[in-house]
Amino acid sequence: MSNQPKTPLLIFGVYPESEGYPNIKYRLEDLAKLEQFSIETLHVPIWPDTISNQPKSHRLKIAGRFITAHLIALYKFWHLPDKTRVYIPYPAVLLSFLMSWIPKKHRPKRLLLDAFISLYDTICLDRALLTPKHPLARVLFLIERRAYQFATHVIVDTEQNADFLSQLFKLPREKFVAIPLSTNEHNLADPTLANTDNQPGHEILFVGTLIPLHGVEVILGAIKLLADNPTLQFKIIGNGQQAPLIEEFIQTRPSNLIWIKEWQSQALLFEAIREADLCLGIFGSTSKTQRVCPLKIYHYAACGRPIITAETDWMRANVANQNTPTFVLIPPGSAEELANAINNLIAQPKTIEHLAQASREFYRAHLSNQRSIQQLVRLFDSLEERSS
Repeated sequence: MSNQPKTPLLIFGVYPESEGYPNIKYRLEDLAKLEQFSIETLHVPIWPDTISNQPKSHRLKIAGRFITAHLIALYKFWHLPDKTRVYIPYPAVLLSFLMSWIPKKHRPKRLLLDAFISLYDTICLDRALLTPKHPLARVLFLIERRAYQFATHVIVDTEQNADFLSQLFKLPREKFVAIPLSTNEHNLADPTLANTDNQPGHEILFVGTLIPLHGVEVILGAIKLLADNPTLQFKIIGNGQQAPLIEEFIQTRPSNLIWIKEWQSQALLFEAIREADLCLGIFGSTSKTQRVCPLKIYHYAACGRPIITAETDWMRANVANQNTPTFVLIPPGSAEELANAINNLIAQPKTIEHLAQASREFYRAHLSNQRSIQQLVRLFDSLEERSS
């Protein structure tokens, strides 16, 4: 057993602890297992998991409680004796922004902020809920920029997102560090293919919150093009911004689509993924599509599923050096390309088998929790080296 002193680490924040936010839950679990850290936690446990389903009047009350929780957290932080090394899980922007205004002696010496997603980008650029010229959008931009500027490092999920946020907020590129997300790996066994030669038909699954980068219209277009193939059954699990597209689509009552609106538990989601023959990634034409690796890709690959998804900047950068194909990649935005890819793949059972194995191996090498925590520890170590 090592006699070296442990590195103190404060985990600080107002963050959710639920299966709905696996990057937080499982990253904190993995950090707690590391012997080299002496971890102290300052967590104000308030989070409205169902805020999107609440009436506006209720949402205002929740927002008030959310802001109050941040002020309470900041008050408690103020009185802590050791603020040497602080890690703030998502959502970290508001706390980092507030901390940037307190006297220097009460600030953390080194602060790691987990951005996960940019609020400004999500609200104003990707989902277009506010225009960039809207006064609230401008305020959000300034808050987020100051929060990132104050942090020692900002953790994002891909190199492409790091490049983007550096350019968007005009901050040094070295401030942003790409580390894969953490996710649920409990009870993940190497699965066999869901279908066999003795079982006719193929189930094709999409899981998501139906945001623009997913390209829901592309998936629906492919389902329509393949409606005459009785061996194909599509399943969509999820609800969200572009749900009206599905609601309008199912008015035609296509027999090859099952839509499960209600969000499922992690156990049920993994069961659905393991039962699928093919899994669909993202196909949108937004700029954000090019730079993300959505959590669904983590889950599909962790379960060893064959995956069809868009050929994006992130995909090209991460599969370019693979000796054999890992995923079936198609141009974003094309329902015809997606339909053709599905037809071609189901006609090649050996290729399906290979892709199932390849996606699992890709997950282990590039996206696993072990990979994530190793990179996070290296980031902490680099802070130590610079401070010594």
